[in-house]
Amino acid sequence: VRLGYDNGTSGDSLIAYYRMDEAESGSGGTVADYSGNKNDATAEGLKTGATGVLGTKGLQFNSSGNQLNSGGISSTSKSYTFSGWVKRNNSGYIFDTETGRLVISLGEFTKGGELSFYDGSWKSFGSDAFISEERWTQFAIVFNATEGRAEGYLDGTSVGTLPYSGKNIGGATTIGSSFSGVVSPFVGTLDEFRIYNRSLSSEEVRDLHFLERPISGSYSTEVIEENKITKWFRVDLDADVHEGTDLNMTFRALDGNNSLI
Repeated sequence: VRLGYDNGTSGDSLIAYYRMDEAESGSGGTVADYSGNKNDATAEGLKTGATGVLGTKGLQFNSSGNQLNSGGISSTSKSYTFSGWVKRNNSGYIFDTETGRLVISLGEFTKGGELSFYDGSWKSFGSDAFISEERWTQFAIVFNATEGRAEGYLDGTSVGTLPYSGKNIGGATTIGSSFSGVVSPFVGTLDEFRIYNRSLSSEEVRDLHFLERPISGSYSTEVIEENKITKWFRVDLDADVHEGTDLNMTFRALDGNNSLI
């Protein structure tokens, strides 16, 4: 069972949405963009098959040269929202763009493990924004050029605001390292990475975290006897979900040999 948004469309204000579920190992593999904008990224030396936050796949970054090249991404909005799930082993770059030079990091040039960004100078959201190693954490930064501020979030909760000077994004754009591919590579696993061309509200950030987080609860399956020939699976789900969240389940029939029809 997977909770989360459907594949995005351009009407969602998404610039790019990398689910990291389907990618090819090594160099030259394609990581699909599910925003509807066809901003597919090219993988460089990445390891696939890592378990992601939703139990599906994530992308594992191990060393310098491991990155996603997303050269098709560009925007002059200057207001953005970045979000994703990380399981970190270091404090490297999460995102970097050549045009405008907007960088998101986990404290490489501030304090290790703290969510930070660069827009001409390095800024950290501080100790409240510390991301522990070896555990899944959702991060988000909402950049608001109109108000000249950026707000950081961990797991849907605000960790503070900082001044922000609006930046365009474009040119050489990378996920998991500097755009040059040399400085501050991220080491860890990354999943469900999104870029919006607007500032999401605090409620939208909270809902995004809730809808993407793993199920808290349990489920079980059993075969229900309908008759001696056909049987049906029943799924009982006990989960803490946000009000208004839709849960979809698929019921499959079994034939007399207990094979799916």
